[in-house]
Amino acid sequence: MANLVASPKPEGTRFPGIRGLALLAVAVGLSACAGRGVMEPQPGEPFVIAEREVQEFETAGFSVKFHGVIADSRCPSDTRCSWGGNAEIRLLVETLDGRRASTVTLHTAADEQHASERCVFDHTLRLLRLDPERVSSGSALLNDYAVTLTLNQGCPASAS
Repeated sequence: MANLVASPKPEGTRFPGIRGLALLAVAVGLSACAGRGVMEPQPGEPFVIAEREVQEFETAGFSVKFHGVIADSRCPSDTRCSWGGNAEIRLLVETLDGRRASTVTLHTAADEQHASERCVFDHTLRLLRLDPERVSSGSALLNDYAVTLTLNQGCPASAS
């Protein structure tokens, strides 16, 4: 049987204790937060905003805040329905200088009366998805919702 001998710690080497690990965790956390608001989705690229959160678009000169879900009559994902239902969301679009703002209402079920896209500040905002899906056992709580949107420059006639 071989003899196992612990070798001494090399001179000048320090192993981090709890304090060192805590400082490392804070540094990693700060670097992750620093980059969070910097990334701006490219035109037409889907992006997600949680309820009450804001996405800034420096190149467009405005921000989009997901203000909340106004109504949600979507068919629960665990049932069968003759109609898919509809959810209505509200967004606040505000210029970065704070001089202009617009409230935008979008729907998951687009038809003649309900729009899934709107023109605001010469850009088209389009609702792609609302999460979480409804289930028959209950509804999402405040701040549980998130929307997936796209933003494109220009406004087609249908988005007005």
